[in-house]
Amino acid sequence: MSEEEFCQRFYNRLQLLLRAGRKAPVRDPETYTKAVAPSYWRELGQQGWSPEQCADHDAAFW
Repeated sequence: MSEEEFCQRFYNRLQLLLRAGRKAPVRDPETYTKAVAPSYWRELGQQGWSPEQCADHDAAFW
């Protein structure tokens, strides 16, 4: 999966979590995704984690 696709799916998952009532640590999820999703793609994505798993993992710390 490309980094671009990974980041888009990560963003989509964050949007889903926000609509479900999660409170994000930032105002703009798009900017947040651009800042953190590439790191998840490089580190955990290459180990087989899905973007959704990475977004869930990240949101667990909110």
